[in-house]
Amino acid sequence: VTISPEQEYYHMDDVIELQATANPGWVFENWTINGEIIEILSEEASYTYTMPAENVTIIANFLPDDLIAD
Repeated sequence: VTISPEQEYYHMDDVIELQATANPGWVFENWTINGEIIEILSEEASYTYTMPAENVTIIANFLPDDLIAD
């Protein structure tokens, strides 16, 4: 996962560019917030996120490519 700008902390209204790149044998599935599948942010590997006022954890989710139907 690539994050730009890369820094330790972000503040409210900071705009963050996220890019998920799958390792061989894996396929990007989606971005979720705070690890909750009910809060899917995007199903695109490139995603722009604007930080809210609260703390959040953004997670890139991947699946083994053998689970993806052709």
